Amino acid sequence: MAVFFGLIALQLFFGGKTLPSCEQSETTKLVGQIINDLPLVKAANVQYVSLKNITEQGHNKEADIRSCSATLVSTAGEDNLQYSLKWQNKKDGTFYVEARIVN
Repeated sequence: MAVFFGLIALQLFFGGKTLPSCEQSETTKLVGQIINDLPLVKAANVQYVSLKNITEQGHNKEADIRSCSATLVSTAGEDNLQYSLKWQNKKDGTFYVEARIVN
């Protein structure tokens, strides 16, 4: 799947007012859901399997954005993935994930 694509999704986080971590189950489940919902991925009959080697690249506390990297494991193999988490509405606990596969 060595194809670049941007992903955005909204998710409600039920755990307080702290932005989820890169490896938190809510985050990894959302990444998997995003990958599986992509038309290109569906057309190729590829399925998300897991994320491994998850690393936080940084956390901008002023903007409250968390940057992450991981290895995306799918039925097509493995790819490098970069993703970030940002509040959509901190008061409501709604955040979004933006991700892309990188070569």
